[in-house]
Amino acid sequence: MELMQRKFFLFIIVILLMQFSLAQKNDVRGVVIDSTSGEKIPYAAVTVLGTNRGAVTNNNGFYLIANLPYGTYQIIATTLGYQAVTKTVNVRGKDPQTVNFALGSKPVEVEEVVISGSRKKELQEINTSVHVLDQKELQKVPAAGQEDLFRSIQIIPGVVSSADVSSKFYVRGGAGDQNLIYFDGMKIYNPFHAFGIFSIFDPDIIKTTEVYTGAFPAGYGGRLSSVINITSRNGSTTGVHGGVAANFISGKVHLEGPLPNNNSWIISGRKSLFNDMFKKILRNPAPISFYDIFAKANIGGSEYGRYSFQTFLSADNIISPNINEADHRWRSQSFAMTISDLIENRVYIDAVVYGSNYSIVRDAKQSALVRPAESKISDGGIRGELTMYTESRDLYFVGFDVNVPRYSYSFVNPSNVKVVVDETSIETWAWFRYQYIAEHWKADAGIHSDIISLFNNRKLNTSLQPRLNMSYAFDSEWRIKLSYGVFSQNLITLTNEDDVISLFEAWIFIPEKL
Repeated sequence: MELMQRKFFLFIIVILLMQFSLAQKNDVRGVVIDSTSGEKIPYAAVTVLGTNRGAVTNNNGFYLIANLPYGTYQIIATTLGYQAVTKTVNVRGKDPQTVNFALGSKPVEVEEVVISGSRKKELQEINTSVHVLDQKELQKVPAAGQEDLFRSIQIIPGVVSSADVSSKFYVRGGAGDQNLIYFDGMKIYNPFHAFGIFSIFDPDIIKTTEVYTGAFPAGYGGRLSSVINITSRNGSTTGVHGGVAANFISGKVHLEGPLPNNNSWIISGRKSLFNDMFKKILRNPAPISFYDIFAKANIGGSEYGRYSFQTFLSADNIISPNINEADHRWRSQSFAMTISDLIENRVYIDAVVYGSNYSIVRDAKQSALVRPAESKISDGGIRGELTMYTESRDLYFVGFDVNVPRYSYSFVNPSNVKVVVDETSIETWAWFRYQYIAEHWKADAGIHSDIISLFNNRKLNTSLQPRLNMSYAFDSEWRIKLSYGVFSQNLITLTNEDDVISLFEAWIFIPEKL
């Protein structure tokens, strides 16, 4: 009996030791940065060599590999346009281990133009209509006059230019007002200079651009055709850099540099040169002028995230010397305060408080063809999203967006009576999203919900909008994709269809009876 008891206790001890040994796991996390500028690199692949474990960096260069068993590993960080870096890591202890990578840039060979980084490839394999462009790729697209973001995305399938000389575009047959454009979380309502010849975004300040040409995932709503999500650079943390450039269209100044505690700042401005050039050549000033200014400061945050403040201003003027031709003025002012950081061991937060103001004024002067008109938009709110990492590569996203847009449209009718349409709304969006990644199957499923409309007797399919993207890989060459989604839009622009070039476009809410 005594022998049996000893064997039983020995068996229990062995089981406990096995359980203890199996429990010897830890998380490895860190950031991937550019060794020259200190800029954090998004969409870099971080892989544990000899295993099927790995992760990809988010927009802030952060990655996390959960529950890696104790041991010594070789971990490699790679991305297009940079030298790969490998580190030896001894996983042990109770607290998550930090392993950061600094990658040096390398020339991109011609045959690599069609190759995308791991995270970009992963996004494109899951979603049927997503394309990711970084600054290096924008610089490779041929440009006439100057580099331009929207001309670059016109090479994407489904994106069609409105004219040969214009950066305005349509996506899969949708109208221009059906494109949702985010710039660092700020909504941009007029993204064009010089009635559409090129965009207001200087490519030198852009870090990445996600372009969803349909079937966009939960987290994006309010438009029908596409989502353009632009993220700006943070600026150099290693030294002050800058430049001055000019072409026949515009001149620009760009400066960036470090702040204490590994923080940074960046400022960029452009101004048109049309007037001065046309004056010298034709002795007659051109009626077009514009400028845009971007400023950003990164202050605080842990090594995994950032706290930033940014503002973006742009203006356009078409001032005709002829008193019988109308003048037009466009103004945009946007600001945002962003928080991105790791708040728990496996929970990452992205939050932004934003505000945008946009206006267009048409001064008819003594024109007999058009009448005075003005359109204004004031939009502000808060948007937040939590990313939850799991032991596998699966991800969970939970988020919300609450904003208060106000749209004002005034015009003088043929009876010389001023008509004013002024409306304010409250929009409350919430979403849940799950991203599943396996050897052959990949899926991105979620629900995007308009909370207020749930209580306003609106149709359920516009209040609860399901989103699904799935793909199955037969081999390295063949893949089948499926997507489904419900989308809604509650505002449009009013234009005059008789105009060859539409200068005045007024934003209004869609009437409920339409």
